[in-house]
Amino acid sequence: MLLRQFVSPLIGILLLTFEITLVQREWVDAGAIGLVLLINAAIGF
Repeated sequence: MLLRQFVSPLIGILLLTFEITLVQREWVDAGAIGLVLLINAAIGF
């Protein structure tokens, strides 16, 4: 049930941007995107 929260196309875009910001070492932006992903998964779960 928890993994189904990450199937949405919008969440896929957020995961991709999260990975890109990590590669670019933009830690604050990556943290904010990661937090949004976690909150979304928690609410959906």
